[in-house]
Amino acid sequence: MDLRHDADFRQSPGFLTGRGPELAELWDAVQRLRLGTGGVVWIEGEPGIGKSSLVAAAAHVGRELGCQVSEGVADQLAHPPLLGVLLDCLEIRPRSTDPHRARIAEFLTDRRSVLDLADAGHAAAAVEMVVALVDELCTAGPMMLLVDDVQWADDASIDVCRRAGAPVVRVAVRREADRLLPTDMPHIPLLPPVTLRQPRV
Repeated sequence: MDLRHDADFRQSPGFLTGRGPELAELWDAVQRLRLGTGGVVWIEGEPGIGKSSLVAAAAHVGRELGCQVSEGVADQLAHPPLLGVLLDCLEIRPRSTDPHRARIAEFLTDRRSVLDLADAGHAAAAVEMVVALVDELCTAGPMMLLVDDVQWADDASIDVCRRAGAPVVRVAVRREADRLLPTDMPHIPLLPPVTLRQPRV
């Protein structure tokens, strides 16, 4: 099914007018995801141009088509917490009913006082645990991982996004000319960036 020409999709609340090329890039990624192929889409543009609305539309159609959708927004902090945005995105909490999530939260809570840039071993272990969680979630069905304001995300969160296995689509949203982010996703097809520009009036 071509999502760009699906009548029900065009009538859905997630459809945006005036963003045809950008929407097509995202819809094609979702379509490939449903067929078992993951990927990554960078969405770049100045503040207030509608990046978050575009991602919300992608999340809507992803859910409508049966994908698991996890969303998070990175905070602008001088020292972001380890895996902070992904803890929110993947709902990793100490009281989670999912034992896997609860174990990760407990690991991070027990070691929060020593999890810093000098403790690479513990940080790497935490990354491995979250990567394993994402891979486990993918066995239940295709997954979309949406991270807004990714320029503020910590390095560990970026590492998880780089390493997450298929079938998962990573949608990373950032402002232009912000922190340089990696564009290589090992063994995952790389989609070109979607750069938004303010429409001329």
